[in-house]
This record gives sequence, C-alpha cells and structure tokens, in this order.
Amino acid sequence: MIAAIVFDFDGVLVDSEPLHLRAYQEVLEPFGLSLPREKYYASYLGYDDAGVFTAVASARDWPLDADKLDALIAEKSRVFEAFVAGGDMMYDGAAECVARLAAHWPLGIASGAARAEIETMLGGRGLARHFQFIVAAGETPAGKPAPDPYRKAAGLHGLWQRAAELPP
Repeated sequence: MIAAIVFDFDGVLVDSEPLHLRAYQEVLEPFGLSLPREKYYASYLGYDDAGVFTAVASARDWPLDADKLDALIAEKSRVFEAFVAGGDMMYDGAAECVARLAAHWPLGIASGAARAEIETMLGGRGLARHFQFIVAAGETPAGKPAPDPYRKAAGLHGLWQRAAELPP
C-alpha cells in the first residue's frame, strides 16, 4: 500500500549536480581551494551546502567559523541561482512522471538542496503544485546523508504512524 511518494531531488528529478559543483568551485577558488570533479562526486555528493563546505575545510585544515560558513553558503546560493536561470535541469520524462504520480498519491521531496533552489527549479516547470511537502537543507538536525530529511518527510505526511500499524 502506497501512502505517499517521497523523492530525493538532485540526481532523481533534476540533473543539477554539475551546476552545484561549478558553484562550489567558483566560491572556493578565491580562497585558493580547488574542488576537482572526481573528489566532489566521490566524497561530497548528496551533502547539503554546509556539509560540503565544512568537509572541504576539515580536509584542508582551513579554519571555518559560523560567519564564514554562512557567507560561503549565501555566495554559493547566489552563484547557483545564476546558473539555474540559464536552463532547465529536469531529467527527460521527470515532469510527466511527477504529474502522473500526483494524480494518484501525495508527493513530497526530501533533499539536501536548499529550499529556494528546489522551488526555483520546480516552479520553472510548473511542478510545485504537485508536491504537498518539501524537506530541504537545514530543516532537520542532521542533513543528508543522515536519514533525518526522509524521517521528517514521512512525519509530515503521517507515514510513520501508518508504518507502525502495518503487520510485520
């Protein structure tokens, strides 16, 4: 029995990871820090912005306080938004799939992406109306890869209560 469908966002509905990588690279470059494609995909894929910047700083012994982290995240968001404005990131068939599924089940998103980024990309294709709930970066105590975003999404739709009622 399906009660709702919860999607991840990047890599499932949209192919924005190359743009995230470019944005991280652009933000880190003025500090003399590089983020090679291979390293990003092997070590940081799926992390939210805070997680990426924190992990990069830790790996490079680069001091990073809360104010600097906030500034990096804000700049990365600005750069990423400019990249997104340049085109549609949806995978072929994703919009049609969302519309078909939304006709039968409630849909949600649990993502490590920023809410503004998710809403911008959904809005560009008129898909926001199909999603009843979104859990984005920074909206749970721990971000992806921890399960917290999915747990919160399940809680928003009451899936935990239903799952507890199912026989083993």
